[in-house]
Amino acid sequence: PRSTDSESSQHIAISSSPSSTTTSSPEPWSRRSSRADAASPLAQPLLDSSTTSSSSFLGAGRSPAIFQWVIQPSGTELNARALLEANGVNYEDFTPQRLNFNETADAIRDGDIDAGFWSVGPPTSSILNLAATRDIRLIGLSDEEIANAQEVEAVFAPYELAAGMYDGMDEAVQTIGIPNVLVVNADMDEELAYQLTQLLFENTDELIAVHPAANDTTIEFTMSSTPVPLHPGALRYFEEVGAEIPDRLRP
Repeated sequence: PRSTDSESSQHIAISSSPSSTTTSSPEPWSRRSSRADAASPLAQPLLDSSTTSSSSFLGAGRSPAIFQWVIQPSGTELNARALLEANGVNYEDFTPQRLNFNETADAIRDGDIDAGFWSVGPPTSSILNLAATRDIRLIGLSDEEIANAQEVEAVFAPYELAAGMYDGMDEAVQTIGIPNVLVVNADMDEELAYQLTQLLFENTDELIAVHPAANDTTIEFTMSSTPVPLHPGALRYFEEVGAEIPDRLRP
């Protein structure tokens, strides 16, 4: 969540466990040694094994019938649509279908669609399972494409999926993430906000035990991706631990 009124709501602590917006598509003629990812919106179609960039994947001159994407009727669709339209791609340029994540993975595996979007905390089970049965090429976003998306939605944050996250993923992939943010009223007691922030960042091992996406619950990621000013209590904690705090996060 993010506040539209910085006078009444402030960020207490976190840009943690980001959901990454992802597109995966099947690698032609492969059955094993799969590649899948939870973090790129533009990926290779079945018909063109030479595609290596998101811009060439949705380049001019392709028939809209080629591009059958799967977009969840949820935040995933909102994220995907904002990202695509920021980079000059509209729904008229492909054939959208709306399936859940498991259905999306099955459709990619069976060759029924060309690509699918995930907006989830990586790694995610549907892509892990897909990576065991189908070779998938995930194509990351360029710096320009990320910047275009951030102009439309400031909450988008650059994010990199680590190499090895999924079976067959040999290199890191650059994409965008949507940070999870804990927002409180600006009138919250400063000491309570301080203690909540301290509790979160000094017990991340317990969060990681629930889901590995919490590995991204770090002070560094918080400082780089948080879209809401810090509460004074949270600010005090980060100052005490020596964090480099951007001016935009100060109340």
